[in-house]
Amino acid sequence: PGQIRDNFLTAGFSRNTLDQGAHRTLGLVLLLCGALATVASTVQETDENRPLTREETVAGIRALWSEFNQLGSFSRTAQVGAIYARYSTKYQSSILDQVRSCLKYAAQNGLVVPLENIHFDIGVSGRKRNRPGLRQLEICLEGNRVQALIVFATNRLFRRSSHAHEFVNSLVQERMKRIVFVASGIDSEKDEQWSRYLRFLMLFDEFAAEMYVQHIRSAHMGQLRNREVHGTLPFGYHGVSIGGAPKRNGKHSRRIEIHPDHSALVKCVFEWFVNQRKSIVAIVRELNSIANVPLPPMNTTGRWTRLAVTRLLANERYRGEWHYGKTESVLLSSKDYTRQRERNQPLATEWFEELRIVSDELFYAAQRRLAEFDASSDRGRKPKGETSDRLPKLLNGVFYCPTHDQRLHVGGPHGEYMICPKCHRESDEQRVLFSQLNRQVALQKICTTLADRIRDDSALVDQIIGCCQRRAESLQRPDPARIEDLKRKKQRLKSTLQVLLRQNLESEAEAEEFESALREKRSQLTSIESELALIENAANIEVRIPTANEVRERLSGLADVLGRVVTAGTSDEVDDGRELLRRLTGGRIELTQQGERRAQKGWLRGTFRAPLVATISEMFTGVDVHGEEAGIEIVIDFDRPRSDMERVAKAWDLYCQGKLHNEIATILECSRSNVTKLLRAASAQHNVPFADGRKRRATLEVKQTETPQYQTIADQAAKLWNRRASYCEIGRQLKCSDVTAEKAIRYWHQSLGLPVPTATTRREQLRVLAQKMRAEGASTPEISKTLGVSTTTVRNWLSP
Repeated sequence: PGQIRDNFLTAGFSRNTLDQGAHRTLGLVLLLCGALATVASTVQETDENRPLTREETVAGIRALWSEFNQLGSFSRTAQVGAIYARYSTKYQSSILDQVRSCLKYAAQNGLVVPLENIHFDIGVSGRKRNRPGLRQLEICLEGNRVQALIVFATNRLFRRSSHAHEFVNSLVQERMKRIVFVASGIDSEKDEQWSRYLRFLMLFDEFAAEMYVQHIRSAHMGQLRNREVHGTLPFGYHGVSIGGAPKRNGKHSRRIEIHPDHSALVKCVFEWFVNQRKSIVAIVRELNSIANVPLPPMNTTGRWTRLAVTRLLANERYRGEWHYGKTESVLLSSKDYTRQRERNQPLATEWFEELRIVSDELFYAAQRRLAEFDASSDRGRKPKGETSDRLPKLLNGVFYCPTHDQRLHVGGPHGEYMICPKCHRESDEQRVLFSQLNRQVALQKICTTLADRIRDDSALVDQIIGCCQRRAESLQRPDPARIEDLKRKKQRLKSTLQVLLRQNLESEAEAEEFESALREKRSQLTSIESELALIENAANIEVRIPTANEVRERLSGLADVLGRVVTAGTSDEVDDGRELLRRLTGGRIELTQQGERRAQKGWLRGTFRAPLVATISEMFTGVDVHGEEAGIEIVIDFDRPRSDMERVAKAWDLYCQGKLHNEIATILECSRSNVTKLLRAASAQHNVPFADGRKRRATLEVKQTETPQYQTIADQAAKLWNRRASYCEIGRQLKCSDVTAEKAIRYWHQSLGLPVPTATTRREQLRVLAQKMRAEGASTPEISKTLGVSTTTVRNWLSP
């Protein structure tokens, strides 16, 4: 191929001498030649099975450099060159071959290549710009330490022609350097048309890389049809060797089979999540508590995680549906990494009933519950400090501002409240929700109201039993019209999802709207697929009708769970309470402003529909019946009780003990502004004028919550003081000001009951010491240096 291309270039073909047909023929021939050359070089790279380690590669390069350095004889005017080599996959080890070819070319053409100018990257894709060896090469070229760059082939720099062209222009052509591609026959000093030829080869490299991708995908899809392992298997499956000749990597083809032990654990996870209604966090703890529990593939933490369990529950392969190419890798050039983007539809789909681990009913029930988790997943960041254990997080993502259709976010002092971010950015007159929602009060009010409604509603037992009976009858007599309607809705939703996935997003607002719409449509599709699977398998489902006593026991248990949530029980009880509250509130509580629009004068009112009958009926039947009941409308006023006498009394007691406002706020777990309000109320009760905090601080013995610096350094300052050091010298050694040093000396003497030295007594002590040193024969500079005073001061002390 190289000879054919050279003949075309040396023949002098140009746009002026070739007609349109000749141009097309030339382009096709050059394209074929480039592709063949790239394929040949790639095949040569993949001949070795065992890759060399980095240490072995460095040792091999050092040996090659020593060999060629002894053979060559170079003049002082010889050009200094740099070499770059790279390979992509772990089954290549061609670095030494590339470096050998480059060193050989340098020796034959009078180029000098120092050992430190040989750079390489092992197992790094040519699509990436951020490579260690390439960064070192760029530094070398930018520093003008070399006059020539030697590379084995054009595809060793980059796989994308635009990146390679930019690199050559910015670091080679603009800096007037020589560039050589040994295998491609390009040398910028020997061929004037080298840049045009290089552009052709760059396009060929990109074309060849895309061609390999298509071949690999076709091979993988063939392996999927044959039920052979073609990638990382999900937890619950393993590969069984089917014999035959080994592949290039030395491994044999394997057939996908169900792992007997791991699949049992997969079934347990689905059972825990769907039937026992455990949260994902509880399942993670359950798995990690098992001794020697098997871990999911590609695990790096040594433990099960929330993400691993979520992916397990959402994997369609457990119901026998195997996809290939469901997502595609998209290279973000500006950020130099790839992102997985979901395709409109997978490249291939195969059904293997023999690989099914869970039933459709169980799988779709898990998807429905996962969709509900996604809809209420906005729980904010993890709190820091002591507040992380006392602030309730069970209702995060449930409260809504109906005007802006916006979830409330955690805010206010110490994160004790929830606010609408859009209302918060408006003026006081325009805010729809003026007041803030106290999280602790909201949780107590909702749990108390729901528990009372469950205990006091006498008709609730009969309604639940009737709902279970109606659902059992509907499952035994499926409506054909309903089935057709669900199928039409399913097809429309799939078409809508395809349109959404083809959209190009240009702003963050569009991205947020897209994610919200996509989540909603997928949730609807999951619900429809779940109902279809339920209807198709209705003959195998046995719906048990509970007795009145069983319903009463369940209602009593739910009321007890809500009561434990308010008192913050164990972590498992909190998880159960979060799941129960989400279901009983429907996942959405709309708030409206009540009372005056002034501080401490208004409050928020929450309204929601509680599907008590549907939720409790589903617990008995295991079948979703939410579409059959609108729910009971519940209205709750979230206003804090005005009587706070205990906190007022406790705040006044701490105040009388001499505690600072900060200390009182920490003890009462409130803000400093609340402490001021409590103390004002206490002062009015005791008919005592309220003292401002700054004026009161001056009368206290302890004025700070942290130890002041002058007290911390008092002992060290006293030692320096006894060594006749001045305030300035003490400040320099202890890294503080001379004023702080003086306060430290005064504090030290006062704490021991000693008289505090003044500047006059200190000066007199130094004068006497100076006279004594002069009597012993010390010079004026020596006295000045020892006592830390100026020579002028020493002369004044010693003058008669």
